[in-house]
Amino acid sequence: MSVAVFGSVVADTRLVTEAPARLHTSNPATSRAAAGGVARNVATALARLGLPVRLSSRVGEDAEGRALLEGLRAAGVDTDGIGRSATQSTARYWAVLEPSGELVIGLADMAVLEEHGPAEVAPVAARRADAWFLDCNLPATTLALLLDHPARPALVAADTVSAAKAMRLADHLARLDLLFTNAAEAAALVGPGAPAELARRLVAKGVGGVVLGQGAAGLA
Repeated sequence: MSVAVFGSVVADTRLVTEAPARLHTSNPATSRAAAGGVARNVATALARLGLPVRLSSRVGEDAEGRALLEGLRAAGVDTDGIGRSATQSTARYWAVLEPSGELVIGLADMAVLEEHGPAEVAPVAARRADAWFLDCNLPATTLALLLDHPARPALVAADTVSAAKAMRLADHLARLDLLFTNAAEAAALVGPGAPAELARRLVAKGVGGVVLGQGAAGLA
């Protein structure tokens, strides 16, 4: 089973304060850098399972982009569909956490992905695959092209990413065979409700199946 994955490749930095965070001043913290991005994580996991995987994304002409590409290739992911931006840096995400693990603030610089338009995904979309996975970090026009693409495979899955970006799928729910989301992101699409009810509403809108994460409570 071959898979084409479309979406984000991100340089993640996690900072954990040594004591409860105090705003408007410096806080001692420890930091850890890692490769991230929804699409990158999915592509890497599938490649490690032995599946042929192609990834369509965009990075900057910088050290972070080069390191991410090297990591993907080492994991066995086909990176021919990853473009290089001469004007934007590689996508970055910074998470500041309390010692308890609670998020204080998250900061995302995803501007490079706005350059990954319909023309940029076309070469990977034109090649045969048994399944596609999309994440909503891509521009709405790109997602629309993929979801209505004449060569789309029998299985198309997507991840909503955030409540705001989930709305990029609002007019295309019936084109999804599987949707990965959480309660806040699902509510952005179908209104507030209990997790099981949110999943039912998404299916009623045409989604083939829903995996709704509830944090420590598991899946709905």
